[in-house]
Amino acid sequence: VTGVQTCALPISVKIAKCESGLIVDIQSRHQLSYGREESYGLFQLHAKAWDKKAKELGYGDYRTSPRDNIDMARWIYVQSGKKWTPWSCWTKKMI
Repeated sequence: VTGVQTCALPISVKIAKCESGLIVDIQSRHQLSYGREESYGLFQLHAKAWDKKAKELGYGDYRTSPRDNIDMARWIYVQSGKKWTPWSCWTKKMI
């Protein structure tokens, strides 16, 4: 399995389903003060927070590529101490 580790797989699928409805090329529909929220893909990765790092890591297509989105989500998960706290569906207890 590439991307999210096997032991985290059931939760990761729930996170992705909550965040995006499992629609691989979705952009958030939330309207914020500056306009449409710039979160993309299965894991709704926020461009303002992750775009630069995604490009540095070689996941520059995370907005449209499911593989890059998943791999970037895995990187964020690992960097967060293997916690799902960067995702609002987790912190708001929506899953």
